[in-house]
Formats: sequence, C-alpha cells, structure tokens
Amino acid sequence: MSSIDAPANPIDHVFRTQLKAFVSGLEQQPVPEVQDLRAGTLAFIAAFAPEALSATSIKLLADTRARSRSWESFQTELWWRIPFLDAALFNLRRDIDDMRIVIENLSHRTRGIRTHLFAPLGLALPRLDLDQTNFVQRMAENLDIGHLGNDQGFCILLASDMPFSRKRAILEHWYSIAANDHDRERAERALSGLHVENHTIQNAYLLIALHLAECAFTSQRDALPLFSITPAEMIDRAKGHPLMQPSLCL
Repeated sequence: MSSIDAPANPIDHVFRTQLKAFVSGLEQQPVPEVQDLRAGTLAFIAAFAPEALSATSIKLLADTRARSRSWESFQTELWWRIPFLDAALFNLRRDIDDMRIVIENLSHRTRGIRTHLFAPLGLALPRLDLDQTNFVQRMAENLDIGHLGNDQGFCILLASDMPFSRKRAILEHWYSIAANDHDRERAERALSGLHVENHTIQNAYLLIALHLAECAFTSQRDALPLFSITPAEMIDRAKGHPLMQPSLCL
C-alpha cells in the first residue's frame, strides 16, 4: 500500500480493517455474529468522527455498498445485512436516498428483519429528518397490522429532532390505530410524559462501542499518527446520542 493510500490515523485504520473484515464475512452462512459489530463500527465512526476518515476510506465504503447491491443475492437476503453501511454513508454524504431501503422495510413481514433495522436507523439521527422519509407511515403499518417488536420505533421517534407537537400528534395517531395492547401501552406511556425503555438499541450501541474500543486499542498500539480526535474522544461523543440512554421520554 502506498503512502497516499495509508490510513491517516488510528480511527481511519480501524475503519478500513473493519470494512475489510466485514466484506470477508458478507456471504458466509450462517452469518457470523461479529458482522453487525464490524458494520456497526463503520456507522459509529461515520456518525461520531467523520472528520477522521480519509477520502480513500469513504470511497472504499461507497464502492463496497455499490458492489453489494449489484450481487444477485442482494434482493433476497444481502440487503438486510448492510443497513449499518447505509447509515454510515448517509452520515458522510447526507443523501437521504442512502436510507431509503432501511426505511421502506421497517414494515417488513418478518419481525427479525424489521427489528434489525432500527439500530442502524438510529445512527442516522439527528441528521436524518424523519418527516422527509416514510418512517411514520411504515411504523403506522406495523401498528395497524399488529406486528410485534415496535418498541424500538417508539424510541426512534422520541430520540428524533421533531418538534414536541409533531411527536405528540404522531403518538396520538399511533395510539388510535395500534392493534395490540402492548403498543397502545407504549404510546400511552409516551404521551403521559413517562420514560419508554430503550434497552435494545442502547445494548446494540454499547456492544459496538466496546468492539470499537478494542479495535482502536490495537490500532494505537501500532503507533499510527493521531488525528484531531482520538478513539476515546469519539466514544465520548457517542455517549451524548439520545439512543445511548436506557430510556427516553417525550
């Protein structure tokens, strides 16, 4: 690798090594559990330390996502393995189309796939304006049908930058159409100003942060030059994200 292509700093180095590892496991069956941590690390860095990434690293990410979308298996199963890559690219490019597939599949018929999409979506906040997407409509479809596993969607709404009055109007609508008692209770709790548990997304982010810290320790040990932000400072930034909290309220 030439000096031009060399990682600029420890964070950039972690980004490239995790992207390479993610690609190596992309089509493995069964899917290695570490894949979400690898992809999540990419999204974390893009969300909380974008200035640490070199143009080369950003291009590698974009090329990887584009190549993945061109594979025959993308339409059937590969698409739901790369939502953290979508979130990473959105944070780097602010192109709302990067999150389109994630948003449109929030009402997917398979619960495991639906719930797999909320943590990547959360990392697009607060930059992503949910009112410019179909998030509210897709959640309404889940509630109206009676799909289970909507707690994370409530947390996404509460963590967003939407105005208080807009959030309240959405919650009132969701309450009115919710087909199961659990979702009505979630909406009622939020409308009452009480906290809604956020353990699922918080735990996902904490695991990613731990994985990132372990990778960064190895990177720093390799004596790469530091950039304007250290891995520890980046994780401190992540702690300020609302979805890193155990619960949220209106």
